[in-house]
Amino acid sequence: MLETRNNVKKAVVLCLMSGTTAEVVGTTGCGKSAMAEEIAKEYGKTLVTINAALQSVEDLIGIPYRDGDQMHWSRPAWFPTEPNTLLFVDEINRTDKSVINALMPMLLNGVLHEHKLPSDCWCMTASNPDTSDYDLVASYEDLAVSSRMCKLQLGTDLNAWKEWLKSTNRVVPHLINSMEEELVKTNKQLDFPQPACARSFTKMIDMIITAKEYNKTHKNYFDKDVVLLSCSGIIGKDYVAKHTDEIIVSFESDDGISNLVDLFKQDMDISNVLKRKADIINAMSNTESLTSEELDSMFDWVETYMNVFPEHTKEIITKVKIDSNDASFYKYIDKLNEIRKVYKRNHKERAAAAEAAMNTSDEEEDN
Repeated sequence: MLETRNNVKKAVVLCLMSGTTAEVVGTTGCGKSAMAEEIAKEYGKTLVTINAALQSVEDLIGIPYRDGDQMHWSRPAWFPTEPNTLLFVDEINRTDKSVINALMPMLLNGVLHEHKLPSDCWCMTASNPDTSDYDLVASYEDLAVSSRMCKLQLGTDLNAWKEWLKSTNRVVPHLINSMEEELVKTNKQLDFPQPACARSFTKMIDMIITAKEYNKTHKNYFDKDVVLLSCSGIIGKDYVAKHTDEIIVSFESDDGISNLVDLFKQDMDISNVLKRKADIINAMSNTESLTSEELDSMFDWVETYMNVFPEHTKEIITKVKIDSNDASFYKYIDKLNEIRKVYKRNHKERAAAAEAAMNTSDEEEDN
């Protein structure tokens, strides 16, 4: 079941307040642009809207001009220079990759070429789902971007739609009922595999702290459901589902943040070792391609993995698909150690053979 429109809007606001760019993903006509207008009005922001699909790189970086012995670029006419602005970039995934590359520094760091957004400027984007229903031009799904943006799905709020039809004298009961059946089909839950990394952890903590501070003067405006939704948008639904209780405690208690940081650190240590473990497994099948230094580095990581292993045996073994008993793991360690020794011996033998061949060649040339 999709989140209510009100919860999505509050989650977007929480992202913006904490300094994170919010991306609202939804089908055509679900109200993404209208939400940007509502947020700007409710929080006293001047709304600046650009359609990314209509932009070119030249439009964004501006026309070059000379100032003495330096070259500069004029800022676009739409570029916000005054405080209290909400910059809304629509159709973010229906534009060329080069345009996305030009836009990202502005959305993520507030800088467009040599121009900087006001410090209190909020950045919000809108996109369509990455499905066969839409002719999307480009994708920007990479860790550097997704770890900085909060991705939230907006469905079609049927009750709000019917109320709007009623307020504008567009009520045709039988037609509305048949259309409602079709609109329900568009409200499919999407999956955004957001990364759990140090940056996304930090942004999530910033959101929780922002919500706690804002609630002190605004009568608990952000509830736990909104906080969990915002966290899911930046760090992924799976991680939030796994640590829901810890996140709620960190939000509702005075000293919960420090415990959450410790939890993240532990998970990051395991995550990094798991990633390295995959590299090790792949490398084992082709040790001849590794240098002696690379093999030493790989073995060091195995030893790190051994230290972590006893506390998290079941979880880690399940993830890396190894037999779930200590004996098989340590046999694996022994096997790797054998490979390491054999490789080093062979490496020395190959080096000696190569040196001998070179010496023979030198002697033949002298003769």
